[in-house]
Amino acid sequence: LSLQTLILSDNRIASFEANALLLPNLKDLLMNRLSMDDFSFSMSDFSTSLESLDLSGNRLGNFSFKSSKNLKILYMQRVSFFNQFTLINMTRLGITFPNLEIVDLSQNKIGTFNRTLSIIANLPKLKTLLLSSIDLYSIDYIIELLNQQQSLQSLKLVDLSFNKLELIRSVYAEFFQSVLYLYLNDNRIRHIEPDAFSRTTSLNIISLENNLLRTFTFDLFNSKILKEIYFGNNRIETVL
Repeated sequence: LSLQTLILSDNRIASFEANALLLPNLKDLLMNRLSMDDFSFSMSDFSTSLESLDLSGNRLGNFSFKSSKNLKILYMQRVSFFNQFTLINMTRLGITFPNLEIVDLSQNKIGTFNRTLSIIANLPKLKTLLLSSIDLYSIDYIIELLNQQQSLQSLKLVDLSFNKLELIRSVYAEFFQSVLYLYLNDNRIRHIEPDAFSRTTSLNIISLENNLLRTFTFDLFNSKILKEIYFGNNRIETVL
């Protein structure tokens, strides 16, 4: 078969026969919302040509990342893992997927289990990181990972919306430095430290809507190409 795209979403697939998905030309595989109690498989079950994989809305009982050098896009929104050790094992993601460009872990309950976020380390080609609605109270652990791994230099879009962040610290500047589009809306942000965006010289759009900020100042931003700022529905009393 010369099949390049396969959509199996919204089915009740109980298992796969050996080599069923080892299609030599397969690039896009959608298996979201498979309505299974325990969905177990390994990346070795997939074609090595796979570039995009959508596993959103599944209950992954045992998902093993083993080999997929060509994978560029990974969607795992609203995924239920049966045990936290599955998540810890995902820390090898960066080594396994060196060409990954888009990671979407939105709508998962990750915030209280920070080691899960270590899957974003060692991803030198990552461009889009979607971490919306994951109960995140802080991104300090992400910053720690970056300092250790010196990765995410190609990152262009970061979505941290709909979390529980209260403070944007100056040490986050390194995390934001190459970002073009930054979404921090719908958090609980009360304060932004002066140098938090000091390295974001390429920032085009920033969204800080629906937070608890009381002061707005243009001095926060160091980007000469900043085009759009969203500060609506805060508690701003002073514009400096």
